[in-house]
Amino acid sequence: MAVPKQDRGRRVGRSSPLQSNILLQEKQYKLLEAILSGVRHPFYGGAKGGGKSHATRQIMLALTARTPDVRGLILRREYKQLYQNHIMPMLTEHPYILKNGWWNKTDGILTWPEGGTITFAHCEHEQDILNFQGIAFDLIGVEEATNFTEFQWATLKGSNRATIPNHVVVQWATGNPGGIGHPWCKRLWIDRVFQNREKPEDHLFIPAKLSDNPILMERDPEYLDTLMSNPDPLMRAAYVDGSWDIYPDQFFEGWNKDAIEVEPFEIPKNWLLFGGLDYGESQPTSFGIYAID
Repeated sequence: MAVPKQDRGRRVGRSSPLQSNILLQEKQYKLLEAILSGVRHPFYGGAKGGGKSHATRQIMLALTARTPDVRGLILRREYKQLYQNHIMPMLTEHPYILKNGWWNKTDGILTWPEGGTITFAHCEHEQDILNFQGIAFDLIGVEEATNFTEFQWATLKGSNRATIPNHVVVQWATGNPGGIGHPWCKRLWIDRVFQNREKPEDHLFIPAKLSDNPILMERDPEYLDTLMSNPDPLMRAAYVDGSWDIYPDQFFEGWNKDAIEVEPFEIPKNWLLFGGLDYGESQPTSFGIYAID
């Protein structure tokens, strides 16, 4: 399937040699707009194939290359993921980085001539996040945030602070439904339930699906069929539709938010109300209040 030229995205590089190399598709560009507008914690993703890694890498390259001394961090849970999804593609797409000696393989740091840097790091173990204490980054991209714990995300926020004046300070996330971080990611960006001084205006969810990535659809026309072939209906809903209504070992596999849930309304006084308690000896206890019309 050919992709119309107008759908191939926008170039965002403003300095040579980035000018012809940084390209974002329209949905990916919305993440850049959120970052530049000062949204502190935007989340990009949902379904598989939405171009999450490409968006994070290209945006980080563009924003650090043209700003002296700005500091960026791209974080994945495992080094293998970091290398395959970011380091190798970056060096392939931008060979001048190696040619000019801007890449420090030992430290995993790209240093631009103007002084801006990008640190590529991984955080495999829970306590590894503490290694970033005392280090400041203006820009942090947490890739596949649903693979991180809420403790890791919250701890990292302490390192997301300004290192230069008059520059945006943003810690954004990408991810798919599922994983150890599914509950807290869903709480913040989907259900929008905030606590501990979390601000609604700081959290913006930018849903992305395979259809938002026409370049991938052109390169691999069979990828949608690959996702649809997953025998698990929950994972199909997550990977194809970006559904967040999945939980490990959930009983109701057919939960469809649009078809089942209703908008909140005042319960009439003549309706029957009753409570139900599910006491968990090894798991959390659940209590619900129910109404019958």
